[in-house]
Order: sequence, then C-alpha cells, then structure tokens
Amino acid sequence: MILSELWKQNWLSFWKVRANYAEVGSSTVNYQLNNTYRVRGGFGSTGLVNQSYFLANPDLKPQRSKELEFGMEAQFLKNRLGFDIAVYKTRTLDQIINLPVTSATGYRTFLVNAGQINNKGIEIQLNGTPFKTSNFSWDIDVNWSKNENEVISYTVILRTIYWHNTREVFL
Repeated sequence: MILSELWKQNWLSFWKVRANYAEVGSSTVNYQLNNTYRVRGGFGSTGLVNQSYFLANPDLKPQRSKELEFGMEAQFLKNRLGFDIAVYKTRTLDQIINLPVTSATGYRTFLVNAGQINNKGIEIQLNGTPFKTSNFSWDIDVNWSKNENEVISYTVILRTIYWHNTREVFL
C-alpha cells in the first residue's frame, strides 16, 4: 500500500508498506525416484550399461517452503534520504538433501527428506544523497541484515550419520 498517495507532505517523497505470503515447492531432478541404468556406448559388439551413482528413494516428497514477510520503504526530502526495512520468516518442510552412503551399497549418495528448518531475519537498508548538483550526484547506500536458522525436526536416517572422518550413512 502506497501511503504517500494518501498522506501528502512536502518532506515525504514516497512511503510504502508491504506484506507478502508465499508457498513454494520444489522437487528433485529427473530419474531420482527409481533406480535407473545408463547405456555407456559399447566395447566392440558388447554394450556397456552401468547403474546410477545414487540410490533412488521412491518415498521422496517435494520440498516445500512457506514464507511470510512484512516491510516498509520510505524516501524523504525529494528522495535525498530513505530507508527500506523487512522482516521475514520461512519454514521449509521435507527439505531434500543428498546424503553420502557407505560404498558397500554400490552407490555414493541417497536423497532423503531431511525434516523442517525455520529461518527468520531482518534486513535494513539506509540510503542518502549528501551531495547533488545538475551533473554530479554522490549516493550512499548502507545495508545490514541478521538471519537465524533453527532445525526443528530431522528424519531418523539423519540420526545415523557418523560425523567423524568417514561421514557415511549406514542404511
């Protein structure tokens, strides 16, 4: 909503408040829900086929993110001073991650839905034009942000990862 159109002041060039909500989904790349084989040319009259390096996960669900954001933007003194501030919170469910697996499986990785991660933060931008003539303008922009991530839940498979040098998952 552009408030500067409703409340006219000489010193106020622009004033806007905003609120956004979005839900977004994303899936994995093709052919990762079922085990597949690849034809790799041939050796003489014999064809060569090999399996993929990843272990397919037919139970993989799409990753989903839900985000809520509120913000305000304002410009003052004929756009010589201004600010933009935004606060947001994102909740990511069923995050897809690629886990390394033990080489005894014949594969290198395994895709899983890892759990839920919450992300929240604030972004602030200040801008100003301390010097302006008809053929020269000195503009200054400063921004600051803070972001916090929190793991809310994770799957049972993630609890079996050995976090020492081998970094393998035993399924």
